[in-house]
Amino acid sequence: LYPPSIPKPKVSGAALQASITAALVIVARDCWPRMSDDTMPRHALHATISAVHGLSPCPASAAWAGSGPQQNGAEQVIDVQLRWKHQFQFAGYYAAIAEGYYREEGLDVRLHEGGPNVTPVQEVLSGRAQYGEANSELLYERLRGKPLVALAVIFQHSPSVLLARTDQGVRTVHDLISKPVMLMDAQTDADFMAM
Repeated sequence: LYPPSIPKPKVSGAALQASITAALVIVARDCWPRMSDDTMPRHALHATISAVHGLSPCPASAAWAGSGPQQNGAEQVIDVQLRWKHQFQFAGYYAAIAEGYYREEGLDVRLHEGGPNVTPVQEVLSGRAQYGEANSELLYERLRGKPLVALAVIFQHSPSVLLARTDQGVRTVHDLISKPVMLMDAQTDADFMAM
């Protein structure tokens, strides 16, 4: 669903395509039907991955989009759970919907707004969304045995930041040893917990 409060972006197809898929680094092929790279329709794989920067439950063969509309002519509905409220960080999704890129591939991509009480991982595990955007909590849940797989990494480095007062003698991360550090929780801040 295209949020009505956000103006339709004016982006060329090539620029949009590059911005949506530039960060792709992982494809969890074990969740898709077995096929070799030369038999997988590139545009179908590209459209599917573009639609689902985030996580997916295994097995995902039911969520495989294929190329173009389904045999009955209907578009395949894809539910994507966003991490937060509708805002600019999701502009690639909005533009792809507005420009019809998903529709051209037979996909009806529906974006679900996140918020403080919405956990994309839980939305995917419950079946309310097929895909979602997650942070490092995805790794934590996977280690706990949850049937999740990373499809893409949007940030190549963690955007998380630790702040400390210099008058407390903290100049490097090593100075934090034995000091209390305030974090949101172990799941959300798994990258800090790994230090």
